Amino acid sequence: MRDVQELGLQPDGSRTPPPTGEQIALVERLVGRSLPADYLALLRSCNGCQPTLDYFTVETAWGLQDYQVGAFYALSAATADTDDSGEVVWRYLNGDPDVPPGVLPIGLTPLGDEIYLDLTERGAGRVVLVQHELPAWASGDLPANTELLFEVAPSFAAFLDMLTVTPEEE
Repeated sequence: MRDVQELGLQPDGSRTPPPTGEQIALVERLVGRSLPADYLALLRSCNGCQPTLDYFTVETAWGLQDYQVGAFYALSAATADTDDSGEVVWRYLNGDPDVPPGVLPIGLTPLGDEIYLDLTERGAGRVVLVQHELPAWASGDLPANTELLFEVAPSFAAFLDMLTVTPEEE
């Protein structure tokens, strides 16, 4: 796994301190699984941030698509009473009702597509992306029931390893 310092992490402006054991335990109770060590390493380095290495490519129903990490959410809340939509706990409790339990929102793209850590038994820690709508140019070419959930990487470590600099910034 890539060292998280290589990602060029930029705090999101809130300067959220690293998560406490209590905050981590709350999230693990909510999802019913332990958080992967590589994800915790990111949170301990920057709890709510944008990486400079933010670019990734995903195989979708309409071919290879390029995406960026707009931000990783802060873990933050020590209770389930949070009202901060930029926190993992709030997003998990108040997010998309179609996302099954155990699938944890960890970030988003600049266009608002959600990045999740699938901690279900079937998902086994993979990273998935849920695109909220079909691109206008693709909508006529695909059936209306086209799945908009795509596996990005088999693990969080593999996801971090695949991140690169956005091409126009090279």
